[in-house]
Amino acid sequence: MEKFDKMVATNKAKSLEKIEKAQKTISIMLQENVQISVGELVKQTGLSRAFFYKNKEVSKALEQAKDLQKGKTYTRVQKVILDKAMDKQVQILQRQIDKLKNDNGNLSKKNQELQKALNKKDLNYIKNL
Repeated sequence: MEKFDKMVATNKAKSLEKIEKAQKTISIMLQENVQISVGELVKQTGLSRAFFYKNKEVSKALEQAKDLQKGKTYTRVQKVILDKAMDKQVQILQRQIDKLKNDNGNLSKKNQELQKALNKKDLNYIKNL
């Protein structure tokens, strides 16, 4: 019977730790204006989806937090990061385009000069005949 009581006490302690972890994560997400969802909570806490639905205390805290966030619009953090990365990539590519246009202009000028020189040589050659 003593082992059973120890197991029950251990399980209760673990359960309380999980509940505390979930509630703490929910409150942090509220403070940081992160949209609260079960999927995001699973990622951040490592707890199972079922835990958030089955545990009454956590489920209630989750519903209250969702009610507080109703009507607000959120952007996903990943989207913001991806947008910044894409903007940086666009800037890099724009610089490359500008450099290539500049190189193309220089090459066009050089080509015209060479064409003129070639035409002059042809005229000189014809004159020498």
